[in-house]
Amino acid sequence: MRLKKLEREQVRMKYGGRCAYCGIELGSRWHADHLEPVTRELISKRNANGTWRLDSGKPLKPENDHIGNMMPACAPCNISKGGQSLEGWRTWIARHVNSLNLYQPTYRLAKAYGLIVETAVPVVFHFEKVQTSACGYTHGDWECREGGYLWYAGDGEGYDPSDCTHICPHCRTTDYLEAAKEEAEGCSSWSNNGTSGTGVDLWVLAERQALGANESAARAALAEIGPVHTLDGDDSPGGYSVVVCNSQRVKP
Repeated sequence: MRLKKLEREQVRMKYGGRCAYCGIELGSRWHADHLEPVTRELISKRNANGTWRLDSGKPLKPENDHIGNMMPACAPCNISKGGQSLEGWRTWIARHVNSLNLYQPTYRLAKAYGLIVETAVPVVFHFEKVQTSACGYTHGDWECREGGYLWYAGDGEGYDPSDCTHICPHCRTTDYLEAAKEEAEGCSSWSNNGTSGTGVDLWVLAERQALGANESAARAALAEIGPVHTLDGDDSPGGYSVVVCNSQRVKP
């Protein structure tokens, strides 16, 4: 699936802006990886010069193509994992040391001189070390669930673990406010369930929610993310004016 800008940012911040697998801080060229692979079909095609190539086709497991199955990954990890399952990739990584001993004289020499020490530790991925559990936060019928996302318990439809739409303002306060800032700055007006407003209204609601959920974390996050440049309706000829808001800086 092609992620929207806000969805891509949600995936990137799933583990604090780090690769879900190795834990390195993600740069600008990170990948959104399918934790459970979609496994695309391979199609043989003939080139103009008579040689053959393999092209990827449609996904064989389209049910895995959803945002809840997306993991933020650095390019080396995503390329290494490819279409493997998580456990298959874990086993493959664990065999790397044996392959280096068999086929790399430089590696064997470095080990002989004590420059490399093999530990035989199990392969544990970053997200397994920092897996976020439910923090216990509730707001009306909204409840925090595993991963730090909110679930609406009032409709009786049950918990959907693939729903990563609403970030918890209590245990993931910075992520919550950064997502709200991006949405507010890209919004001139909005309406939902009979309520409407401008980008300023959207930001003020999010800021109020974060301060009520976790005031100390919210104030630290507000100071870090800086001013929010968003739109507010007025009577000027243009119809809207840009307003700088953030309770840590300038109030609207």
